[in-house]
Amino acid sequence: MHDVWERKVLNELQEDMKRVIGLVIKGILASKAETCADYFEQPEEHYKINRYRRIYQEINSAVPVNLFPYIGLTKELERLVDGTADVGRAVRAFPDA
Repeated sequence: MHDVWERKVLNELQEDMKRVIGLVIKGILASKAETCADYFEQPEEHYKINRYRRIYQEINSAVPVNLFPYIGLTKELERLVDGTADVGRAVRAFPDA
């Protein structure tokens, strides 16, 4: 049973990441920045991308024993889009957790 729920959460996390990456790309394309690097060098985006990078590097430097680090990484990616951390569908898969 544990593997079934873990797989469900993992699939939801992957879908959330794809959705949010799409939103980030739309934001970049809608901006006046000439390149992606220019977009993330903007003061309001620079802090967010650095925070995301730091969390990404922390996750990759250790082998996570559960999916919680990836939930945190997804939240940071969502902050790139709108500055908030809507946990997304993956966490709602466990409403009592």
